[in-house]
Amino acid sequence: MNKKGQVWRYIVIIVLAVLALLAFLFFTGYIGGETSQAADAFFRLT
Repeated sequence: MNKKGQVWRYIVIIVLAVLALLAFLFFTGYIGGETSQAADAFFRLT
């Protein structure tokens, strides 16, 4: 089995999932008028 190929595939999936989650949080926060609150919560988590 090609371990390096597997690792890169997982990294790509994780990055895409994070980007999708950020886009979802941004749009829901923007529509709800709570973009800054969502951003503060996100930066507190990281």
